[in-house]
Amino acid sequence: MPQEQLKRALDLIATLPSTPELRREEIKLQVELITPLLHVRDYAAPETRAAVERAHLLIEQSEALGEPPDDPLLLFSVLYGFWVANLVAFNGDVLLELRLMGLSLLHAGKIEEGRTHLDRAVELYDPAEHGRLAILFGQDIGAASLSWRAIAWWLLGYPENALADARRALELARATPATRRRWSTC
Repeated sequence: MPQEQLKRALDLIATLPSTPELRREEIKLQVELITPLLHVRDYAAPETRAAVERAHLLIEQSEALGEPPDDPLLLFSVLYGFWVANLVAFNGDVLLELRLMGLSLLHAGKIEEGRTHLDRAVELYDPAEHGRLAILFGQDIGAASLSWRAIAWWLLGYPENALADARRALELARATPATRRRWSTC
């Protein structure tokens, strides 16, 4: 399993003398560990939360040493891990603090406000620029934004809009490089 290989690599790194390069590699591996744990263990499982907290701590320590991670999306991955764990645990106040506003507002019952933020997410999504994030986060953010906005439209009483967004989300998901192979065999 990928998470076992990542844990083994992290255990091996812990035995080596610390260097800036090794610290950057440890951060990358720790962040990579989050996604398989989200999907295999559980979004709010203690092991998943511990991996997210460890990644956050490593990034903070690295920044304190003047060695920020090479990829700024690593911190976003960690914040997403915190967000999704709090979503599953129904911690609405924490969700709103973590600033994934469309989903947070939708889950907090502020559907129209959430839809407005999801409108902006759909508008800003660029498949060429953001498509690679599907591998990092386990889902295409454009397809996810459309899917959640479809739910908002449905809850607001606009089934036609909901259906249109759901169809667009499915088309986008099928076009995402990470999922293209899976759909071609269906």
